[in-house]
Amino acid sequence: MTVSLPFSHNMKRITAILVIANCFITSAAGFTVRGSVFMDSNRNGIIDKGEKGICGILVSNGEDIVKTDCNGRYSIKLAGNASIFPILKGKFRISTAKSQNSAFKLIGNKDSVVNFGLERRPDDKVFTLNAVGDVQVGSPEELEYADRSIFTELMSQDPKRMNIFMGDEVNERMDLLQPILKDIGSLPQESWTMIGNHDRDDSLTFDKTFGARNFAFERGNFFFIMLDNVFNTGKRSYRGHLTERQLNFISNCISYVKSKKHIVLCAHIPFWETDNFNEVVSMLKGRGDVLAISAHLHEIERHITEGDGVTINEVSVGAACGHWWTGERNWEGVPDAIMNSGAPRGYFVFNFNEKGYSFRFKGIGLDPEKQMSINISGIDNVETQVDSLKNRRIDDIYITVFGGCDSTLVKCKVDDGKWMFAKKINAMDANVAITRELNKGKAYPSQFSKMNPLRRLPSKQLWYLGRSASDGAGTHHIEIIAYDRYGFTAKCSRTFSNQ
Repeated sequence: MTVSLPFSHNMKRITAILVIANCFITSAAGFTVRGSVFMDSNRNGIIDKGEKGICGILVSNGEDIVKTDCNGRYSIKLAGNASIFPILKGKFRISTAKSQNSAFKLIGNKDSVVNFGLERRPDDKVFTLNAVGDVQVGSPEELEYADRSIFTELMSQDPKRMNIFMGDEVNERMDLLQPILKDIGSLPQESWTMIGNHDRDDSLTFDKTFGARNFAFERGNFFFIMLDNVFNTGKRSYRGHLTERQLNFISNCISYVKSKKHIVLCAHIPFWETDNFNEVVSMLKGRGDVLAISAHLHEIERHITEGDGVTINEVSVGAACGHWWTGERNWEGVPDAIMNSGAPRGYFVFNFNEKGYSFRFKGIGLDPEKQMSINISGIDNVETQVDSLKNRRIDDIYITVFGGCDSTLVKCKVDDGKWMFAKKINAMDANVAITRELNKGKAYPSQFSKMNPLRRLPSKQLWYLGRSASDGAGTHHIEIIAYDRYGFTAKCSRTFSNQ
């Protein structure tokens, strides 16, 4: 068990040792990076005649932050193997790359000159973000699954949206990082990419491909701080942890964020599983509502962390690969890969405005209104053969809300009846239970499919409404609305028949 401690001189010394193991800078700064941030009129990434520097742009080495002067010039110290990047204001973007942080620069142990060409973009006060967790392709075949599903879907969306890929773009296959970069770069939207525990190697391949593990940017009234909290504890082992260097970066970023701006924290491993997250909570004192976005779990989970004058709403967004590209193939040949909570492969859509945000789940290839599954027990005869389902009463209603949490209210109406609140329960999702039974009976997997290794676990997003709500033979219609005070909304409806 890891215990979080407040920082002291001894703790700083211990942290410095840990930093070495995590491939971050620990020695005194001995190298200088200089350069310019300029308006790249012809979008070629080179300072041409007549192209002017941009004043007041923040530039960072992942810990320290400096500002460009009136000519767009900056100078910053580092010790080596650090990425240099501008912290982009909402009205700017990198001119040469749709995958924005792939244009950031990993610097070795030498003095360097690094220039960043920017172009103007609309400084949208209202914008939409797709938060995509764990594409996690481990073979060319799985890359093809991703191309047919998540990348095809994003390709058709509004170019004004923004994408964040939340880590584990690959599954230990560093040779697939370049193809993933090309996929991301071909999307019409601006994208940002984070590192996950399966994207790491000793050669810093992720850093060389995607530019930076820790960085920040602004959009509208929000300041995004992106963090690599996958801390190496061995060749394959890791834990959720933030180094002293990263904590300094967070503190330095916060010092530049005006009190009226909202902060968004992003990391691969959930912050509630990060052993020294309490240090960050302390830094956020008085910052009000803070959004945190994570992935890693191949499940949808939400946690609320309260601090001194701060409430952190964290959404762990599930996985675009679902339960690791497993399960029966659909009509397009892509594995179903239902997750243990009962949610399909998907991601989350966040809508931001000047005052706050709202968010909802989006199943890949599914209608946007498909934000939950509704099971009426006893209608499917297979349920009578499933131990965890066969004792459920006929016509009881079970609702799996993709993104619900303990604070979520779920209200239901059957036909023209009154609205009633469903009760959150601790039980398995029916579709997961049926899939497990079909696996057990060797009906699944069929030829050319891979078994989905679902576990006998309760869903964290399951609600129950008794059969009294649907008494009577005939066809019925049920409407469901789910919501909570943290910005989550979902709705769904279906018909069912009692015979």
